[in-house]
Amino acid sequence: MPLTDKLITDIREGEVFHYAGRSYLLATEEEQRRHPALGFGQVLAYHIPERGDRVPVSFGAHIRVFAEK
Repeated sequence: MPLTDKLITDIREGEVFHYAGRSYLLATEEEQRRHPALGFGQVLAYHIPERGDRVPVSFGAHIRVFAEK
């Protein structure tokens, strides 16, 4: 799976991206309404662990991530 370097703000809602060796899913509009970091001006996502439940996370809008081409 070839990856490309992108600004996190260029990731589409529901798209998987990678940061610091971990996989994340950008929150959909519906998921954003329930996200614990809503209202803090962050990009909202979920860490996708290999085992267990997704974990809500937030990122600054200036970081670069890797996404599938």
